Amino acid sequence: MVTTAISAILLGVAAPSFVDVVQATRTRSEAQELWALLNRARAEAVRRNVAVLVCPSNDGASCASAPTAGSWSGTRIACYDADGNGDCDASTAASPNPIRVRNAADASVEVSGPAAAVRFNGHGTAAGSASFTLRARADGSASTTLAVARIGAVRID
Repeated sequence: MVTTAISAILLGVAAPSFVDVVQATRTRSEAQELWALLNRARAEAVRRNVAVLVCPSNDGASCASAPTAGSWSGTRIACYDADGNGDCDASTAASPNPIRVRNAADASVEVSGPAAAVRFNGHGTAAGSASFTLRARADGSASTTLAVARIGAVRID
């Protein structure tokens, strides 16, 4: 009986911290996936010497027409934008578009970002700086920030 009571007390103390660890791990994992997508887009821009966009997408093939800060929780893509019109170019055998598709974020993680696509030019620099915030939907306690500098560097804080 005493053993059961002690076990229940220890479980009651450990369970909330375990939930926090799981939320922090999921948030960090989503941040690493977004980091990888942004770095892949930058590398492709340099490799092909052509602009590459990273943007939210409704269909997994083109950028969302009017991205919002909250639309980054959905599907995200990286695609070529050689003509500079701010949308994905048509896919060809030499330049298949999109380059990479990342499915929607884990339902327990909210991703917010810029209200526009992130654009890398052929030199690997970004058209402007951008910031992303990833947080647990449950209570927001687990939070990670990802930043894209104008020089193109992507870092997780």
